[in-house]
Amino acid sequence: MTRIALVTDSTACLPYDLFPENHIYEVPLKVNWGNEESYRDRVEMDVTDFYRRLKTSKVMPATSQPSIGDFYDQFQKLSMNYDAIIAILISSDLSGTVASAKAAAEQCHKVPVHIVDSRYTSLAQGFMVLEAARLAQEGREINGILQFLEDMKPRLLAHFCVDTLEFLRRGGRIGGASAFIGTTLKIHPLLHLAHGRVEALEKVRTKERAIKRLVKSVAERVDIDRPLKIGVVHANDPLEAKRVSVLAQETFKVDSITIGDLSPVLGTHVGPGTVGLLTYQGI
Repeated sequence: MTRIALVTDSTACLPYDLFPENHIYEVPLKVNWGNEESYRDRVEMDVTDFYRRLKTSKVMPATSQPSIGDFYDQFQKLSMNYDAIIAILISSDLSGTVASAKAAAEQCHKVPVHIVDSRYTSLAQGFMVLEAARLAQEGREINGILQFLEDMKPRLLAHFCVDTLEFLRRGGRIGGASAFIGTTLKIHPLLHLAHGRVEALEKVRTKERAIKRLVKSVAERVDIDRPLKIGVVHANDPLEAKRVSVLAQETFKVDSITIGDLSPVLGTHVGPGTVGLLTYQGI
């Protein structure tokens, strides 16, 4: 059986305890605070400390993709123990991570390296990684896994509620959500990832209503009578994340549910208080 390593980046927000048994490896993006401070996402900065600082800092952080060398080093190391590598990464419309990985893959000749642009991020991307791991353990051939990942994309949803659009605007990732710029500040925009970009869904006046609409907007797009894999992520707002998870379990037939923190890189762009609901409904 072909030994396959799964590589992802830190924005997939997967729990680290899932890595060893699934042969998953992470290449982190970076958070850059000012000219001198640079931290590897999820590795060198505590999530709680990050969001506390983000709320009060006069200097906003920036983010950067992994270098070609970061990916090359990881691919070379894995080639010593695996027959093939599949890297499932953040949408190329949100980051240059895919471009770095492709450039590194072209320099690696020991084993085949396949780069997959997930067109998502966070746990939607993470679901793709876990499904690829499952198929690899079942002995599925590389081409079959790659085709399965392509077929997954229309069956994934990534909806989230932000407290403000300011962080997305500053980071240049606002996409179609720019339609909400200029509206009253006392709203909680609902956004989603569509075609690899951030797009607007609707405006909601209060956080409580926004949380309810977050779940309902997903319910309107899935078959609620069939099992769903559910991910709930939050930017330093565990109470709201818990509320989303309870509503989701009341609304959907849940196959599994994962609750976790948004990585600092994603938090830089969406801001504190963001809550996301990510789902995958198989065939």
